Amino acid sequence: MTRSITTTLFLAALTLGSACGGFQLDPVTPSAATDSVRPVGRVVVTLDPAMEEDQRAVCEKKGVAAEMQRVLAQSLSATGGESDARVEVRITSIRHRSFGPSRMHTQTRVVAPDGTVLEEFEQDSTSIRAKAIGRVAQDMVQRVADAI
Repeated sequence: MTRSITTTLFLAALTLGSACGGFQLDPVTPSAATDSVRPVGRVVVTLDPAMEEDQRAVCEKKGVAAEMQRVLAQSLSATGGESDARVEVRITSIRHRSFGPSRMHTQTRVVAPDGTVLEEFEQDSTSIRAKAIGRVAQDMVQRVADAI
């Protein structure tokens, strides 16, 4: 009987936690061959200062930038060292509404320790599902990892 109560409490906590905002992304594996992946010291994911306020509110409520940063750092084996490149991802816009597709757009820069921009690219991810911010964020971390 204790086991069923524990299981019930766990499921209730899990349901409540998922209903309160944030989401969790899965680690990704860059599609590039292991020896061709650029060494990464740090990953920083931010929201564009020019992002519309309603978009910013959704990102902040869901913890989008922090979760993408965590997963990208893990997936790219970021060392935290200053002698490797820094990956800067800026979320410029999202679409997270009850009707219509979900969408996310990012701008990414790979910056050398001396400040030289080694690479710049933009990514766009779209899901035909409404309110699928987790789905487009998961696709986005895969796209960014593949491009590094």
